[in-house]
Formats: sequence, structure tokens, C-alpha cells
Amino acid sequence: MEPFVVKAYAKLNLALDLVGKREDGYHLLRMVNQSVSLADRLTILPSDILFVKCDDADLPDGPENIVYRAAKHFYEIVPEAPKIQIQIEKHIPHEAGLGGGSTDAAAVLQILNQISGKPFSEKALLALGERIGADVPFCIKGGTALVEGIGEQIALLNEMPACKIVLCKPKIGVETKAAFEMADRLPSLEACYSENVKQAVKEGNLIKLSASLGNFFEDILKLPEILKLKAAFLKMGALGAAMTGSGSVVFGIFEDPILAQKCVDSLKKQYDETFLCEPVSVPLQIEP
Repeated sequence: MEPFVVKAYAKLNLALDLVGKREDGYHLLRMVNQSVSLADRLTILPSDILFVKCDDADLPDGPENIVYRAAKHFYEIVPEAPKIQIQIEKHIPHEAGLGGGSTDAAAVLQILNQISGKPFSEKALLALGERIGADVPFCIKGGTALVEGIGEQIALLNEMPACKIVLCKPKIGVETKAAFEMADRLPSLEACYSENVKQAVKEGNLIKLSASLGNFFEDILKLPEILKLKAAFLKMGALGAAMTGSGSVVFGIFEDPILAQKCVDSLKKQYDETFLCEPVSVPLQIEP
């Protein structure tokens, strides 16, 4: 096997509704997810043993890394699969709501399945991904999708209309566990964003889609920095803006690429982790 490089794409929640809770404590979600062109780069090399190295000092190498855990699960079921070394070049911010770890894990599962002769069907690979993390199944499918349950129910939708998307991570952290605990104290949960976004995607209506963006966690957390960023996006010409996941990245959708670039240039003066990207219809790409 020759070494090769894989781009693993980030994900956004165009809509995120928390709709209930199972008896086992897992929360039920209804989301419209979108893959975007911001990507980590994974270099895959032949090896005698599984080895994972990440260039971000804030993230673990080896068995503590979600990529290592994903590969280990694969090898437990297919022990004869070729062993690989995985070098991760991080570009997707972590703890941001962009699925950076999940998309890397999903990419490795797909690569291992490919180089092993596809012992897993897509359905079986998605089930394996669910064991790794809630976002992994979507990151295996990629594109534009309605995602329900705890993340395992995925229905692909029409592709999101062409646009530019600006991502910005403020210098605040959002504790996912605390966000879910806050949600548990609310009297009732019902979907309010996902249906409108789903319909706008079906119609291919970017203006309607952008006006329908919404995130349950953003609503209950009411973080001033998030609200400030959303207002900044709209002032700079975004058609709509919202937080993704449980935060803390905020994104704005732009029809005009010149306005999008101006927004990036402006936000970068205050926020280092600001990125310009666009929707993509696949979860990963193998670089030539």
C-alpha cells in the first residue's frame, strides 16, 4: 500500500432540536446537518502496528485519541485488516461543534473498510460508527441530511444551495454535559427549527434556509459572545447565522463571496479561528 492523504470534512448543524430523552438517559435529537469544506488532513501509511500521531498538542495521541479507538474497534472485528499509521494534521477546531474528532474517526473507518476489501456494508459501518460517537455515522455519510435519534437515523436530503459559509470560534468554551443538564430542567421539548430548514433545503431556497437556522442549545445557553457574533455576521451581510452543536462556533451563510471574504478579514482581527468554507456533498476526499 502506498501512502496517501485523506481530507476529512467538518460538519455543521443547520438546525438542531432536542426532542426528548430515552429511558437509558440518551437525548433524542432532530437535526439538519451539512458537511463543509474545512477539513483535517490524515496521512495514511503502511505500518506493522496501529499508530496514531496528532500535530495538535492539546489532543492526545495513541489509545486516547478517537481515531485510534475507531481503528481498534475495526481491527477487533477484522483482525486481518492491513495495519496503518495515521498522522493527523488538525485544521478543524476542537470542542467547537464541528465534529472534528468524529469526522477523523469516520474517515479512518471508511479507509480501513476500503483497503480491507469492504468487509462491512454501509449499514454495518454506520452501526460500528455509532459505537464510537454520536456524530460518527453522519460523518460517514456526509453531505446534507436529516439526522434523528441519537445520531444514528440519517436521511440524505437535496444538496444545500451553493454559498459561502464563514465559521468563527470565540474564545469561550461550552460544556456539552452542562448544556444537556440545563435542557433536562426544561418542562417540555419540541422541534422548532429542523422542519423549516429541511423544507428550505428541499426547495433549494438559500434565503429561506438562512432565515430558518436555529439551535436549541444556543437558545437555552444565551451566551453573550454568541449573540454578539451573530449580530456581527448579520451586520456584515450574512443571510443568517447560528451556533453549531453545543458550541462554541458560530457560522454565517453568505450568497455574495466578496462579502464573505470581507467578513473573514474583519473577524480575524479579533478571532484567530475564523474560516471561509462552502458546502460539500461528500464526507471525505482522497487527495491525488
